[in-house]
Amino acid sequence: RLSRLESQASFQELHLDAQQGVPPRLWRFPPARQLRVWLNNGRFTPSSLAQCLQQCYHDLLAKARQDDVYVEDLSVLPNLTGEGRCWMEPSDLQEHVAVGGTFDRLHQGHKVLLSCAAAIATKGLVVGISTEPLLRDKAASTYLQSWGERARAVAAFLALQRPELTLRLEELQDAYGPSLRPELGALVVSAETEPGGRAVNVQRGALQISPVRLVVVPLVQSNQGEKLSSSTRRLEDELQLAFWRCWRRSEMQRRTRGTRWSKLLPPLAKMAAERLSERPEECQRQLHRLMAPSTTEMALA
Repeated sequence: RLSRLESQASFQELHLDAQQGVPPRLWRFPPARQLRVWLNNGRFTPSSLAQCLQQCYHDLLAKARQDDVYVEDLSVLPNLTGEGRCWMEPSDLQEHVAVGGTFDRLHQGHKVLLSCAAAIATKGLVVGISTEPLLRDKAASTYLQSWGERARAVAAFLALQRPELTLRLEELQDAYGPSLRPELGALVVSAETEPGGRAVNVQRGALQISPVRLVVVPLVQSNQGEKLSSSTRRLEDELQLAFWRCWRRSEMQRRTRGTRWSKLLPPLAKMAAERLSERPEECQRQLHRLMAPSTTEMALA
């Protein structure tokens, strides 16, 4: 495993034909730990784009798991501006589009939602990013990234696809946020938040504003068949940090400092955290155990 990690580059870009999907023989060597995959030559509706992106994420992560290679971060992006670009059906395009969410630890579910919003906006995209009081009941809310961290991640991801698009990031403090603006033509929601989208149109009607078109993106599931959850990612990050703190306090860390293996320890800690997070109760138990100063040596064993 260490040798395989050492052979991986840090970053790599791939280009796939959207009509063919992920080929069976995608790589002949371990891919980079951070993968950016561009989809070319597609024509989509918002729904078909979401399905294509979701299938690519699923197939790429399943292939990485099958080949026992580590992928730290994966982005699948429709090529919306360059040569061999993807096209959206003209009837789905809107000048001004809105989307909202917490966007903590940006995962593929967030990325599909944002990609669909960017794909149908022709002039401007406004993204509402949750802040207090909407965060109070979030699971593992203690570990939430700051609003600024989440906003920077969203902006960087969208800039990859539509650098020319006018982007506004706003604090989302209630159920409506920027979705009540008269100029909006579409609101992109997940299947889980579709009722909230319908409530937006009720409120727009009460204010005598024309309704927005609701673009519903199906929920993205993990490779274990469960809905992707930022709360799970928050626990993974805390576990990774706990593993790393234990390692830094150990005698073994001093022996390996500066060696060829030392740079691989953070991804190893992340891999262990990801495996543990598949078992939530065990994940919580190990997190409490690792954070106890007296258990450092036992945890390393």
